[in-house]
Amino acid sequence: MAGGRLAALLIALSVAGCGGPATPAKPVAQRVCGGAGRAAARAGRVTVRILAHDATNVVCALDAGRARVRVVSQATPQAYTEFNTEDSHQSQVYGPGVNQPDRTPVPATVHGASVAVWVPGQGELIATNASPTRQGGAYVTVTVSRLPRAGARPLAVAIGEAVFAAHPAS
Repeated sequence: MAGGRLAALLIALSVAGCGGPATPAKPVAQRVCGGAGRAAARAGRVTVRILAHDATNVVCALDAGRARVRVVSQATPQAYTEFNTEDSHQSQVYGPGVNQPDRTPVPATVHGASVAVWVPGQGELIATNASPTRQGGAYVTVTVSRLPRAGARPLAVAIGEAVFAAHPAS
């Protein structure tokens, strides 16, 4: 008899959880830009503006202390192709033999991304969670200005990680 009451209690508890009011998820742009803003708070007081609200093309502008940050997060079936094209372009145009080695991409580690590079001369992080075998995903750029390079890269990485954490898996 005790087993029957336990089963009835478990069924009642599981049914009670069904159909209740669900908290709607925030729109993608709010999640992405909000996460970027929280990560940017390390640089000072933050103002976040959402410049593009489309879930497949989110653009945010952040003022964080002295830093100015522009974040672009695109959910696209060609995320890896976009990353690879930009990385290759930077490497070819500014690679060996060119007088602007600070514009040559260097590998970066960004949690949530499968591949990422930092372009010091542009203060730009370029990353994606896609791969050559899984093209679709998020293609993310974080551009930091008005901040010394030593502080720009860690800020861009922190913001990039927050963006990947907030963006829906593609």
